[in-house]
Amino acid sequence: MPFQIVTIRPGELSADDHVRWSVAIARGDKYSPLFHPDFVRLVAQARGDVQIIRAEDRRGRLGFLPLHRRQFGFSRPIAATFSDYHGAIREPGFDLEPETLLRAAGIRRYKYFGRIGPGLKPAGRGLRADCLDGYPAPFEHFETQHAKKAKQLRRLRRKLEREQGAVELILGDDRPETFDRLWAWKESQFRETGRHNVLRPLWAVELMNRLHEGGRGEVSGFVASLNVNGEPIATEFGPRWRGAFHPWIAAYDPAFAEYSPGHLLVAGLLEGMRDAGLDRYDLGHDDAPYKAMFANTSVALTAGAWRADGAREATFNLPGLAGQISRRWEQICLAENDAAGLLSGAATAAISLIRR
Repeated sequence: MPFQIVTIRPGELSADDHVRWSVAIARGDKYSPLFHPDFVRLVAQARGDVQIIRAEDRRGRLGFLPLHRRQFGFSRPIAATFSDYHGAIREPGFDLEPETLLRAAGIRRYKYFGRIGPGLKPAGRGLRADCLDGYPAPFEHFETQHAKKAKQLRRLRRKLEREQGAVELILGDDRPETFDRLWAWKESQFRETGRHNVLRPLWAVELMNRLHEGGRGEVSGFVASLNVNGEPIATEFGPRWRGAFHPWIAAYDPAFAEYSPGHLLVAGLLEGMRDAGLDRYDLGHDDAPYKAMFANTSVALTAGAWRADGAREATFNLPGLAGQISRRWEQICLAENDAAGLLSGAATAAISLIRR
């Protein structure tokens, strides 16, 4: 039989497509809410440019590439800038190349920055704490490999309790005020650091709120919080599918900075994963030293682009100020989906760079 490639909206996925897609990611590196079809549908509720390239090869095996279709034949990974991991979903043995999918869909270029799989340019690692078969227990691994840090965190937790009050970890915190406080902390952090506020676009606000209010299908929002006397002092939030949790937003109350509340939260989450029904806790890109300390496994990531003309393309980091401007503009392009947002982001970035 000839292969078939169509471009569809997320709502046009059949029940069979949904099941086969879910099965294809149920194990391995793509076991993550970010690769689930319900996540794609959730994003489509907040943005109108979501499409899925659905392909069936000559043997009937399926492949899916969800994306944001932009102007001039360009496309971006689904839910960029929040999708730390992305790429095509394939049933075992699926043999159509991504370039073939793009040509059939009339798309010139799909640019990625955290694709799981081989490529021309490594983009670091995606770090994880796994309770899955074959991996050392995350908390025991942390205590063994980083005994000095583990001892320091135990001392800080005792100090926090002694000086501030009762400490409690809540995995699955459904209090609205916890989410609101996290949002306020994170926006304050963006203002102080001068980084582009990826929570400002209306689609991002709607996506986060929908996720927090229940999500879509099998994908829901999950909040982990560290509390003192019942009040949150550090929080993480992001999508969850089955036992896989991928936090997007993490922040803490600056008033408690001396106690390293963010690290206390992560350590507590590692220790309580199994009781909370979690078997994979994604720490995302290896862009901060603490992530490697808490991880017990990793996955290779690549950056570059698939092109319909078949040309291989890798992205490169420019040095110095040119690199700063390039990375900032890329972040703006990922987060903003209209001209007003792009202009506003560019103006804010220019002011930030001038003040430095």
